[in-house]
Amino acid sequence: VLNDVRYVNAQANESLEAIARRTGTTVANLLAYNEEFTDNEQVLSSGTRVYIQPKRDFYRGRAKYHTVKNGETMFD
Repeated sequence: VLNDVRYVNAQANESLEAIARRTGTTVANLLAYNEEFTDNEQVLSSGTRVYIQPKRDFYRGRAKYHTVKNGETMFD
């Protein structure tokens, strides 16, 4: 859980279709919740974060700021 949003980590060479089956959701939902994915046949790397519910519009934690570290992306 990240910011009160559930996600799973992909296994090596796992597809969105396989993750949808594993998590009990649909590929359409996974595509809607994860902007960086383009189609259901996309093969993911091990450890890729896949959100299985909609992301929040705001941060629910206590920290007011986050300092970006080298190598972080907006998706992180």
